[in-house]
Amino acid sequence: MYACRTCLDARGINESLLLPGVSIGTMPGLAQLTLQADKVLSF
Repeated sequence: MYACRTCLDARGINESLLLPGVSIGTMPGLAQLTLQADKVLSF
């Protein structure tokens, strides 16, 4: 599971505050996950 770095930075959240198993994602990583996904949720 990944969290958006931009969103975390905007809220002052660092990696130490994330739940176990959650990593900070990057834009290239998001692009790769999107290409691999069968479905994408956008809001």
